[in-house]
Amino acid sequence: MACPLYFLPGFTADHLSADLLRDVGLGDRLADCLDGRAELRDRLALRNVVGKGPDGMNGLLLGAIPPAGRLPSRIGHHPESQIWQQGNDQLWMGVTTGEPVTPADLLRPGALPGHDVTLGQHVWRVPVIRRGGLRPALPQTLVRRNGRVEMRLRREWEPVWEMSGRVWELLTVAQGAEWEEVYDLCRQILQINYRVDDAELELLAPLDTDSFRLVFQSAVDWPLVEQLLAGSLPEEVPPGANPPEAAPAAA
Repeated sequence: MACPLYFLPGFTADHLSADLLRDVGLGDRLADCLDGRAELRDRLALRNVVGKGPDGMNGLLLGAIPPAGRLPSRIGHHPESQIWQQGNDQLWMGVTTGEPVTPADLLRPGALPGHDVTLGQHVWRVPVIRRGGLRPALPQTLVRRNGRVEMRLRREWEPVWEMSGRVWELLTVAQGAEWEEVYDLCRQILQINYRVDDAELELLAPLDTDSFRLVFQSAVDWPLVEQLLAGSLPEEVPPGANPPEAAPAAA
C-alpha cells in the first residue's frame, strides 16, 4: 500500500504554498496540510522533476505523508512502475503498481472518531457528525455565559454540521434525491477523515447505490438512533440529549 503522488506541471518546490495547492485543485484533499497548524513541508514529500514528468515536462511532484499508511517506495516519476491520470491542466495523480492505495494511506492526522464501515473492498472510518441524529458529535468550544458553561460548535465545523442536516433529512423524511447530491454528500463526509476527492474515490470505489446508506447512517450515528427509538438511552449520551421523534427507517 502507498499513498498517491501528485504532479504539478511547470512548478518547483520553491513555488510551494497553500494558495498554489488550492489553485491546482488539491485544497480539499490536503486541507489538513493547509490549516496553519503545521508547516507544509512537514506534511508533504517533495521532488522537483526535470523534463521527465508524466507530461514529458518539468514540474513538482509531491505526496502527502500519511500518519498510518506510507509513501510509495520510490518518490519520483517512474513510468515503468506507475500509472498516471491527468486531472486538469495543472494536476496529475499517480499510483505505484504493486502498491495499491488503501484508506490508511489517505487518513488525515487527528481523524474524528466514527464507525468502521466496509465500503467496496476496504474498511473506512466514517466520522460521526450527529450523535443520535440531532446533537453535535463535532469538537466544540467551552465558554462561560451568565455563570453557566456552554458548548459552542467551532466555526470551521459549521458547514459540516449544516451538510449533515441534509443527510439526516434524507434518512428520516420520505423524499428523493439526485445521485449527484448523494455522491457529493458522501464525498464531503469521507473528506473529514481522508485526503480524498473525485480521483481517489474513483480509484478505491467505496461508493455505490447501496453503500451510500452506510455512509449516511454512520454520519448520524444510526445505531444510537435505533437505541433511542427503542427507548434505551445509553450512558455515554451527554446530559440533555433527548431522544428524537419517531422516524421512518433509514433510506
